[in-house]
Amino acid sequence: MKKLLLLPCLLCLVLGIGCKPDPVTESDMVETSVVSCQTASGAYVIDCTFSTYPPPKNEHCSMHLVIRRADEESLSQALEIQIDADMPAHGHGINTQPEIERIGEGEYEVRGLLFHMGGLWELYIDCVEDGIPDRGTIAFTL
Repeated sequence: MKKLLLLPCLLCLVLGIGCKPDPVTESDMVETSVVSCQTASGAYVIDCTFSTYPPPKNEHCSMHLVIRRADEESLSQALEIQIDADMPAHGHGINTQPEIERIGEGEYEVRGLLFHMGGLWELYIDCVEDGIPDRGTIAFTL
């Protein structure tokens, strides 16, 4: 009887049933990495470089953004950038209002980010043109 119970358990182990990949943690992240994403419509490509990578827990940090159009056209002078972050599993986001400074054509410095706890974060970068937001999302786990 014990052999009959052992067989299904071994089969599950061999097939990997119920296994989940490990989440990305701070120690798994590359320290000099540029994180890139495309906005939901595909119109913009965003390269994000954090001042410290991975971003620190419960300490203010900044990031440098380079935004370009995917079709390689010039960016609109009216383009606005908005930043927010959320922890989807917890139902809350960051407790700070980041400051965004345009420092050049398609380049922005974002200061005052604070990821106050460990877990899955989603960083939202909205490229707003003519009042219409186009969101890029960068997800990471601290």
